[in-house]
Amino acid sequence: MGEETRLLCLCSGCEPLAAESRYLGVQFASVGPWKLRIVALDCQGPLRLLGETPETATPLGSIPLLIDEAAPRHQGADANDRSLTVFFIHGGGGRAGQFRHVIHFLSQRGIRCIAPDLPGHGLSRTASGAARRDPQGAPVCPVEDTQSIIKAVFDALAGTRKDEKKASSTPHCGSPPRRAVLVGHSFGCLQVLRLYSQLSAENRETEVSGICLIGGDVARGPPGLAAWLFLYLPRLVLQLIRSLVGQVSQRLLYSGETRQKNRRLMDDEQQITSMNLLETVLEILAHLKGGEAHKEFQRAADAFRDKSHRPPVLLLYGEGDSVTPPAASAAALAAALGAGPLPASLPSPQYLRLPYTACGAEIRGSSCSNRNLSECLGGGPHVPPEEWARQGAVTAAVVGKAGHNVMLEQPLETNKVIWEFIKRQLQT
Repeated sequence: MGEETRLLCLCSGCEPLAAESRYLGVQFASVGPWKLRIVALDCQGPLRLLGETPETATPLGSIPLLIDEAAPRHQGADANDRSLTVFFIHGGGGRAGQFRHVIHFLSQRGIRCIAPDLPGHGLSRTASGAARRDPQGAPVCPVEDTQSIIKAVFDALAGTRKDEKKASSTPHCGSPPRRAVLVGHSFGCLQVLRLYSQLSAENRETEVSGICLIGGDVARGPPGLAAWLFLYLPRLVLQLIRSLVGQVSQRLLYSGETRQKNRRLMDDEQQITSMNLLETVLEILAHLKGGEAHKEFQRAADAFRDKSHRPPVLLLYGEGDSVTPPAASAAALAAALGAGPLPASLPSPQYLRLPYTACGAEIRGSSCSNRNLSECLGGGPHVPPEEWARQGAVTAAVVGKAGHNVMLEQPLETNKVIWEFIKRQLQT
């Protein structure tokens, strides 16, 4: 069997998924009953660390895997970039491949990038002996178990634990452990904050040098009608209408610009996400609707505020985001994380000018005048980039001509903003 045919078989015949996987690599780890697809790249491309199929998945134990480090190939990279790992968590119904543009961008600059397909998403659809809510349905991974899996993947592959370097036989064993920047999208923002609180509970908060929340909110819950449809209709009916519901949801996930000019992106995403296990989508919706997600967010935000070490946070949105409207969502998140209140006119008191992009930094104790988005897009005072890395800083960024899936709709602008944020972590 040729490599292309093998990859297409692993992707269940889904050509868009096979195409993105060709460059991200396909490898699997096992945590409990779940066989997880893990994306792992550095400057040399996909890291070959794990089993190539779900059947040969590598168990993730308590001892971190040891990864040989290579020098960055990109001329703009620095040897210090090897000290940083960016750890990505996708949202409900998403997958690691939705970060593909920023993963390639960062890995070419020497940054190690780790991104799992969470259980029931992407290529992580295989489980041995996992519980089933419905005898006719697929295995389902409870949200709490998913959080434990995220922590296990981070511990094994991020390279931030002190004991990893002690056990390593690589030439870099004398260097300090890595630090991590945590990146979450949509529901993944909650899971990133919970991961930080888990690390904090182990006195490991200094392993995290920055947090980026893309399309984040305070996890209040889904619209009532959507939740009712998915949670109370019979499973057979849901399967029949799932495609229709998916098409309707496109209007929420993408900006008008994308809907008019990039139908292929939307069609490919619809084809890939329709492969996610329905039971997983229902589990996440139930978690949101029942209020558990909001309670978990509050606990994670409280833990963040209570720490003396508070890494800088970047809040990133598409200007046309209908799922998490930028002004209200950023203001709620900033307040929950302990920053001063962001004005309703977002993005915030100070601005960094980038094409189609507006950013603002809100730092405790600062006094800044308010400006609105249109003023910002037309130009305005720059936020010194070093402010982005100040401990406890919360920076809001809005990318124009994009919606909730901003990293797919405007990858160049999104990459610029995230790289500007990450560069500051390399300099601190």
